[in-house]
Amino acid sequence: MLNTLGVVPVISALRVKALSIQQETMNSIERKLPHLSDRDIKVLNKHTKSIINQLLKDPILQAKELAAGPDAEEALDLFVKIFNIEQLVAEQEGMKTAETKQVKVPSPQASFQP
Repeated sequence: MLNTLGVVPVISALRVKALSIQQETMNSIERKLPHLSDRDIKVLNKHTKSIINQLLKDPILQAKELAAGPDAEEALDLFVKIFNIEQLVAEQEGMKTAETKQVKVPSPQASFQP
């Protein structure tokens, strides 16, 4: 059974996919509406990200609940398939593993005693 930490790569992958779609959409808007001011683009960017965050809120909460459930691995696998984020999850897990390996434990220092 996975604990809630096992859901972190899944949530990260979902956010990466959603924000990638948002960025592609913003790029398309900028190409199709070249007359938009920097301020207009900034406002659109802010509001489209807000839509993404609101849309992801419930699925992220569900993923966390699934991770804490009795069939966590199976449930999260289905969640990953529904959102088609298998590759992104693997990348997120790889990044997490690489970060873990890079953690350096400081060597003990001799303490000064008068």
